[in-house]
This record gives sequence, C-alpha cells and structure tokens, in this order.
Amino acid sequence: MSEPGLLQTEVSGKRADPLYTWRIIIATLMLKQTRNEQARPVLNAMLERWPTPGHLALADAELEEMLKPCGLQNTRGKELRAVSGRYLAWIESYIPDPGRRAHPPGPPARLVRTWQGCGEYVEDAVRLLVWNDTSKEPADRRLKEWWRWKCSTSSST
Repeated sequence: MSEPGLLQTEVSGKRADPLYTWRIIIATLMLKQTRNEQARPVLNAMLERWPTPGHLALADAELEEMLKPCGLQNTRGKELRAVSGRYLAWIESYIPDPGRRAHPPGPPARLVRTWQGCGEYVEDAVRLLVWNDTSKEPADRRLKEWWRWKCSTSSST
C-alpha cells in the first residue's frame, strides 16, 4: 500500500526544515472547506510570496486577493496572519539557551487547536504529520486515509 497523497505533505518540505510544521498548519487551514484542486495553486503562490511565518503575519490586502479563488478570503486572511504570528511567538519561546534541550518538532497539537481558525482538523494534522502520533483516528477523510496507511506500515515493520 503506497502513501496517500496529502497537500500538506506536498508543500511542507522535509521534516528537518524549520518551517515544516508551519507549512503543515498553513496548508491544513487552506484546505478547510476547500478542495485540493482549488487550494493547491493558491497555497503554492502564497508560500512563494510569503515564505515564512514572519512574512505571512505581516501580509497586506494582497493576501485576500490571492485567496479569492478559494473563497472565505477575509476569514482565511485573518486566520493565516494570526496563526503565523502565534507560530512565531511559539518559536521565539524556544530560543536555545545552554540549559534547554533541543527544539521540539513543532507546537503541541492541543496548543495549535486553540489558535484562531484552528480546531480538530488542524490538531489532527499536526498530531499525525508533525508528531507522528497515530493513537487517535482523525475525523477528516483524507487524514483518515493517511492514518490508516501509517498504522498499517507501522504494524508491518
């Protein structure tokens, strides 16, 4: 059984990339009430225009224009900016110091769920794709397919 394709994993890059988790969150927000086919070109253009949380948090009204093909552009724009700002704040809270262990792969899924626009769907994506936690079946159909694949590959190794 091959890995089911997820837009989140297509755009996120390698796990070692420091922006991996942020891209997973942003891609999942873009997929709320939107088909992959609609979200993919907009997400790719958006990440090219605003490649980091700092850039996206400060995006101007051009963001809403770019989001129009996906609908809900005003709400999405606010959510994407707010989440990028929260992600930056979380990253800054983990600035390395001599007594601190290595930076975790991303914010805890339960924390992300509390961020503006995020809920169970984004929490499930972070839990599965960032933390590799398959302990709970996700509600979303595509995430559920990926979860089943991951569980089947984990049990066969």
